Amino acid sequence: MKRNYFQAFRNFSSTRLSGERFVTSGVRVETQAENIMFIGDSIVREAHSSYLRITGKKATFYAAHYLPHRATLTRQLILDLARKSRHDAIFVGGLGLHHLVKGNDGCTRGESPISQHRLVVKDHLVVYKNISELLGVPIVFFGSMTVDAKTILLTPQKHDWRSYFDWSVMNIWDGVESDLFATEKLGPTVLHFRPAELAAECPGVRCDGIHFASDFGSTYGCFTSEALWDHYLAMFLSKSLSAA
Repeated sequence: MKRNYFQAFRNFSSTRLSGERFVTSGVRVETQAENIMFIGDSIVREAHSSYLRITGKKATFYAAHYLPHRATLTRQLILDLARKSRHDAIFVGGLGLHHLVKGNDGCTRGESPISQHRLVVKDHLVVYKNISELLGVPIVFFGSMTVDAKTILLTPQKHDWRSYFDWSVMNIWDGVESDLFATEKLGPTVLHFRPAELAAECPGVRCDGIHFASDFGSTYGCFTSEALWDHYLAMFLSKSLSAA
């Protein structure tokens, strides 16, 4: 049972995380970027919420989208959203967990979920470079977030767990994305934000195995740890984005 798992994990790790709500970190960061747009899935939404907490800036925009496999469609999506107002940087995610679903229509491009992901991400990075040059702003590729498979599969398990490829594929996808950034000539204004690093540093505290903001305290004794985003995002904003 998940309640027993979280209690045992807290005892073993000597941590209070997941045992009480962690929604305020006290982290603050100054950034010259006044208006950042976040586009993507629920993981990107959590980063957007963290950005609001640590900067205090309200001139940001979050658009909920699962990115399509075809990069040309993603390009049009970003440009349509960018026309609505001027942005100093754009975070784009959504090529992770939702693309791990079996039978996804993009899987015909590669021999496996891994080769397919490499093709899809490479095409998107080329598009992001083009958009960055066109709009004159940095584009941040929001990488794949790995999952805690034990948490997902323990009772009560994720209801549609059979619909996904092996969860460990997400770890490989993170490596594929890092390799592309190391080998492709993307320029200094296409940046890589790796939430998988945060997941690796903080295992066993995501109540649904996916989201730090998930909260199931009343059902199996696991509370939100959403403020864990704050320090990691602040470091990225201070070091990587400010230099772009």
